[in-house]
Amino acid sequence: MSTLMELDLTEEQTMLRDMVRSFAEQELLPQAIEIDREARFPVETFKKIGELGLLGLPIPEEYEGTGVDTVSMVLVVEELAKVCGSTALGVD
Repeated sequence: MSTLMELDLTEEQTMLRDMVRSFAEQELLPQAIEIDREARFPVETFKKIGELGLLGLPIPEEYEGTGVDTVSMVLVVEELAKVCGSTALGVD
């Protein structure tokens, strides 16, 4: 029997998770099925994701990435994947 471990998130991680959750529900959800059905890359969505600073998550800032910690990266991918798995795979 496995048990889930609950993490104590920092305030920044909680704010990031909530922001990504809101973005996913408002921007991704209305078009997620259509994107998958048409097998198209949603360029406009990824531009917005980039504007939010959610691309290049594990890449250090000195190489023009975001440089977030692993937990933050997982939170971003998890929240996007709840709505659109293919988009979530594009940000990690």
